[in-house]
Amino acid sequence: MVWPHDTPPRGGARFAVHRPPAHTGVSLAMEALVPTAETAPSILVKCYAGTRLYDTTNRCYVSLVQLRRWAADGVAFAVIDAATGADVTRVVLA
Repeated sequence: MVWPHDTPPRGGARFAVHRPPAHTGVSLAMEALVPTAETAPSILVKCYAGTRLYDTTNRCYVSLVQLRRWAADGVAFAVIDAATGADVTRVVLA
């Protein structure tokens, strides 16, 4: 952070830390990892212990049958493990 007028902040800090601008561009490899409106799932389902599946978008519990229907219909959704935050969509549908 660059302090205005090159003056150090109050509180005893003597050196201002210079950081590059926030927008320096994104490499092509990183662009593939950034979710867009087309790739972001429209429905987020959290998987709790005992295979309980909670649809956080519609605020209701769903069944494995419903998830399979969504997959067959092409609905964009993701299943996230509630404890670890890991994406377990493929594991649940397998």
